[in-house]
Amino acid sequence: MLNKFVIKIKNKVFLGSIWLLMSFLILPIAAKSLQAQELLQKIEALVNDELISAYDLNQRLGIVIASTGGVTTEEEYFKLKEQVLKTMVDEMLQMQEAQNYEVVVPEAEVEDAFSRIAESFGQDPQALELALTQQYNSSKKSLTDQLRAEYTWQRLVQGKLGAQVVISDEDVESSIDRIKANAGKFEYSVSEIYFILDNPSRDSVVKESAIRIYNQIIEGAQFPLVARQFSESSSAARGGDLGWVSGDQLSPEITSNLENMDVLELSKPIKTAGGYSIISLNDRRRILSNDPLDVELDLWQISKPYEGEFNEENANALANIFAEASEGITSCADISQVAEKIGTTLFGQIGELSLRSLSPQMRPLFNDIPDGHPTEPAISEDAVRVFFVCGRKEPEIKEPDFDQMLLQLEQQRLSMMARRYLRDLRRDAIIDYR
Repeated sequence: MLNKFVIKIKNKVFLGSIWLLMSFLILPIAAKSLQAQELLQKIEALVNDELISAYDLNQRLGIVIASTGGVTTEEEYFKLKEQVLKTMVDEMLQMQEAQNYEVVVPEAEVEDAFSRIAESFGQDPQALELALTQQYNSSKKSLTDQLRAEYTWQRLVQGKLGAQVVISDEDVESSIDRIKANAGKFEYSVSEIYFILDNPSRDSVVKESAIRIYNQIIEGAQFPLVARQFSESSSAARGGDLGWVSGDQLSPEITSNLENMDVLELSKPIKTAGGYSIISLNDRRRILSNDPLDVELDLWQISKPYEGEFNEENANALANIFAEASEGITSCADISQVAEKIGTTLFGQIGELSLRSLSPQMRPLFNDIPDGHPTEPAISEDAVRVFFVCGRKEPEIKEPDFDQMLLQLEQQRLSMMARRYLRDLRRDAIIDYR
């Protein structure tokens, strides 16, 4: 039975094992050195005679726990450990294959990727490096090793398989014709986390892993970070982002779910022909049609910070002042007068923005708002705001571009080939889990 302890990461409490996650934080220096040696010597897996040590796995677990929000039970911890080890085995297979073709990624590219990860945590690279070491029992090297494997695999797949991707002009024209035929129907901005099911006997194991990841996201883990760690699709490098796709470009199972999902909703794991997918619906729009969300609005705002601390009473009181001052206003020429009544000098033009560029939570403010009229007061933790639409411009409907469609089809075909490539590497490898 493992010793249990409770720690906090990003204000989330979770359980873990002293010997694996926090030993370096609580042991004397000599003991830390001894334990590091023991972890380095303990083999978790041999992949074609190349080892993954317990130390390597420990370092990666620290990153995964930091990005997914933690684990709450021993059972969850050991399942997470198993899943992370599987991911590391795949990375080693990919790096071994890349070495056979002398594929190398410049360190500058890896460092740039590390900086973007730091930004997603709201930190600079130096702060993230320090946090990985001091808070998460991990290291910058562990994260950059993962990023290096990710980018190396992309280069290998592109270099080895890219030439085999042949998309004819007829294929492109057929796809464009299909889009035209779907005019008025929805297309979707989608992100995915994909789990390959390469053996039917592992169905329950893969499904259980997908459910566990789904629950972690529901509990607050960031989808792009989780996709980077666990998705077995080439979209993992983009945080799972698939871009804009129509329903007939996806599996029927996924499309049927998307048709019934709300924007920003997360699907439960969906079984498809090749595995399980968790889908995030980022947005939707109508194909080749004037979608109201694409109308560009000339937006102005008036804002006023709270004079005291933010609480419900102060927020409602200030919102009432906004509502009274803007009542009956029908022209943007009166914005400065409204601001004077409210007692603020913070007003002006935001710019020309489409509703789609606003968060889904903000969009309802502008439903049926005529030009020159104010929205309902919008309450946030720092201030109350009211917005005005002072002009609008209908979007230009653009037919699909041949080159863009060609690139999209090439990426889809290459992604499918990359999945088969990794499956074949697994099948031919000698993998010994200890």
